[in-house]
Amino acid sequence: MTADPAFRLSTFLTLGLACVALGAAEFPILPEVGAFAAGVVLALAVVYRLGGRAEVLSPAAANNLGLGIVFAGAGWAAVRIVREIRVGEFIAVGWGVFFILLLAPVLMALSVSFLMRRDKDDGVYWYVHAVGLAIVVLAAAIARRPWEVAALVAYAAAAVWGLARFALARGGAAPAGRRRAGLPAAAGWFAVAVLVATPVFAVTPAAPAGIEKFELSAGRIEVGYSPDQTVDLTRTGELSPTPAVVFEVVAEQAGQPKLDLPAETRWRGRVLAHYYQGTWRREALLTMPLVAETAGRAEPWRPPEYGAASYRLAYTVPIALRSDFLAEPVVWFPGGSIPVVDVFDALPPRPWHPLADGSFFRHPGRPDRSHTLRYVQHTAPLPEPDLGVGFLLSPGVDQALTMNTVPSVRGFTTRLVQRLVREGKLPAVVGDVSAVNLRPAEAHHEVVARALAAYLSESPEYTYTLTLTRPRPELDPVEEFLEHSKTGHCERFASALVLMLRSQGIPAALVHGFKGHESLGDGTYHVRQDQAHTWATALVSRPDAGGGRVWHWLSLDPSPAGSSGDGSTVAGPATGWAWVWDKLLDATPEERLNALGELASNPAAVVTFAGVIFLAGLTWVLIRVRRAAAGPKNPWLDPLYAVLAAHGFAPAADETPREFAARVADALAARPGTAAVAPIPSAWVERYYGERFGGAAPKPACPADLAALRAALSAPSPGGTR
Repeated sequence: MTADPAFRLSTFLTLGLACVALGAAEFPILPEVGAFAAGVVLALAVVYRLGGRAEVLSPAAANNLGLGIVFAGAGWAAVRIVREIRVGEFIAVGWGVFFILLLAPVLMALSVSFLMRRDKDDGVYWYVHAVGLAIVVLAAAIARRPWEVAALVAYAAAAVWGLARFALARGGAAPAGRRRAGLPAAAGWFAVAVLVATPVFAVTPAAPAGIEKFELSAGRIEVGYSPDQTVDLTRTGELSPTPAVVFEVVAEQAGQPKLDLPAETRWRGRVLAHYYQGTWRREALLTMPLVAETAGRAEPWRPPEYGAASYRLAYTVPIALRSDFLAEPVVWFPGGSIPVVDVFDALPPRPWHPLADGSFFRHPGRPDRSHTLRYVQHTAPLPEPDLGVGFLLSPGVDQALTMNTVPSVRGFTTRLVQRLVREGKLPAVVGDVSAVNLRPAEAHHEVVARALAAYLSESPEYTYTLTLTRPRPELDPVEEFLEHSKTGHCERFASALVLMLRSQGIPAALVHGFKGHESLGDGTYHVRQDQAHTWATALVSRPDAGGGRVWHWLSLDPSPAGSSGDGSTVAGPATGWAWVWDKLLDATPEERLNALGELASNPAAVVTFAGVIFLAGLTWVLIRVRRAAAGPKNPWLDPLYAVLAAHGFAPAADETPREFAARVADALAARPGTAAVAPIPSAWVERYYGERFGGAAPKPACPADLAALRAALSAPSPGGTR
C-alpha cells in the first residue's frame, strides 16, 4: 500500500498543506515559523520528485537526522525563551501555549526525516498523517485571515482523498499506477461534508457569557471592548475586526426619531489613568469629590432643558460588559438637573451621581435583575464639540493624571515643542517655560495639547496600521512607538499623546470606548465591536469673566484621519467575497443568521439559489437516465449473477458482492466438477470493484470465463445428477 503512487502523493500533499497553513498562521507571531514551513515544503517537494532516489536513509541514519533537527530546534527555542524572559513579548498567552508554538516547527522538520527512510511501512505514513493533523489543529486555533482558512480547507480536501485512497487500497480495489484514483469520489464526499457543515456552523451558538475562549495566539487580536477594559500595548500580531453589536442607542428629538446623529460621535466607556510597563490598568481611576449640593437631592428628577437643539439618547447595554457608555462630551452644568438617569419598567428614573469634574457614575445597587442596563442621556450640541462644559476644579488634582512613568518621553516631547515653536506651529510664548519645572505655563496647556495631537495625527513620520510589531521590545512600548517603530493603531497613538501631555505638566488620561455607529434608519443606532476606539482627554483651563479660570475636559484624537476603531478604517460596505467573509464567516451566530435572512429576503438571491438547485437536480436525473439507457455501468455483475442464479446461487440481502463471490467460490471448490472454475466469481467481482470504485479503465467482459463457469455448473455430477 505504501508504494501506491496516489496514496504517496496524498501523504506528501497533506503534510505540505498543513505546513503552509501553520506557517501562514504563525508568521505574524513568530516570523521564523514561516521560514521553517517554506523549507519543509521545499524538502517535501524534492523528496517526492526524486522518489526512491531520495528515500535512502537507514533507520539509524533517519534517527540521527531527526536528533539533529531536535537539537537545532531546541537551540532556536532556547533563544526565543531567553528573549521572552527578557522582554515578555508573549506574556498574554502564557508559557504553556508559548511552548506549543515553539514545538510545531520542530514537528514539521522531523516528518521529513521519516519520509526519507528507505524502509517505510504503513506506520511511517500514518505517523506523518498524525503530525499533519496536529499541525493543522494548531493552525486552526490561530488562523484568522481568509488565505489561512483556505489552506486549512485545502488540507481537509487532501486528507479526505488520502483516507479514501487508503480504504480503496485496503480493500484491493485501487489499481496501481493511477495517481488520481479515488479523487472524484473523495471530492464529492468532501463537498457534501462542506454543505452539511456550513449551516451547522452558521447556527452554532456562541459560548455562554462568562466562559473565556482559549486563545493560542497573541497574534490574533480581536478588535473590541473587553469587560476588563485593560489596554495592553505589548501585544503583537494583526488586528481582526469583529462586527458584533455591543450596545444599542435610540435617539429622539422633540418626540421624533433623530436620524442625523453625528457619524463621528464618540461613546466614552472607561477612563484609564494608571500606566505601567505598557499596560493601562483599570483599577486606578480618576478620584474627584462629589458635588455635595446635587448628590443628595431628594426632589423628583426632571429632564434638563438645553434648548431646541437638545435630544435624548436611550441606551441598552449588556450587563456582562460591566461598563457604561455615554456620548462625549457629557453636557451638564453643576447645580442643574442631572442629564443621565437609569430607567426601569416599574420604578421612577434614578439619576446618576455627578462628580466635580462633570463626569458621572451610577448607583451601585440595582432594583431589577435584568441582563441589560437601560439608561437615558440628555445632551445637546456644544459650540466646540471636543470641549466639555466648564467647571470649577476642586483642590487636589489626582496625581495619576500627571504621572509619566517613561522618562524618555519628556525629553522627546520637550524637543518636539521647541521644534513646533521654531516652525511657527506654536506661539513663541510657549517656549517661555516655567523656571521651576521647565514646563509650559498653565495658560498654554490647551494650545500645546492641540498641537501635540495634530502632530501625531498629521505627521508623515507616523503610520496607522493593523499589524502590531515590536522591533525594540526591550523598550517601553510608548518610547518604542515614538522614536523607533512609529507605526500602530489608536491605542498606541492615544497612549503616546497622554504620556506626552503629562510630561509637560498637562493632566491627561486615556479614554477607552467607541467611535461611530450604524444607523438602522428609525432613530435606532447600533455600536459594534469593530468601532472600538481609544483617544486622550486632557484637563485644560480657560479664563472666565471674573479673572479666574474655568476647567474643561478636552477630547483629543491623535489617530491619523481616516482611521476608525482599533482595527478598521472608514470604508464603504463590503461586497462580494468580503461580504461573505464578514457576514458569514467572521461574525457571531446571530449575525450569520441575520445575513442568511437578508439573502432569503432578496428575490435575486432566492431565484439564483433555486436555479442552482434545479440545475443540479436536473443534471443528476439526466446522468441517471443516460446510465440506465446505456445499460449497467459495469458489465461484470449482471451476467455473473444471471449464470449463478440459474443454478441456485443468489446473494443474501446483507451480502456484499465480494462476500457473495467468496461464498460461491467455497461451494464450487467443494464440488469435484466445479473446483476448476471456483476462482471465476471472485475474479469477476474484483474487476467490478476496480472499475466502480477504483477508477480503473473499463475492460470488456471475458465470455470464455463465463462460458466455462456455465458449462461446469451445467455438467452432470459424477453421480449422474447436476
